[in-house]
Amino acid sequence: MVEFVNHYLKFPDEATAAYALDGAGIALTPTPDQDIDFVGTVWSTAVLDDNGDVVVPATAMTGWHVNLRLRNMDLPTALLPFSLFPATPFRRFA
Repeated sequence: MVEFVNHYLKFPDEATAAYALDGAGIALTPTPDQDIDFVGTVWSTAVLDDNGDVVVPATAMTGWHVNLRLRNMDLPTALLPFSLFPATPFRRFA
């Protein structure tokens, strides 16, 4: 049975993400067995008042975020320290 598993990863920066993914044998472009989404910097949602004016501006969250979808494969051990389990992911695979 073909089953894809989504993994949400957070790295300190883009260079670390590319190095860790490559070192774990993950292609940096989609393949039939995986898809990858370089989310990058995630921003909080700005708070607006009734007139649409910014009350609290959006702020950048720490880290460089990557979503990874793997077919019938666990997350490589080398990537486990970067794994997140967000309650509501910022972006998802369709």
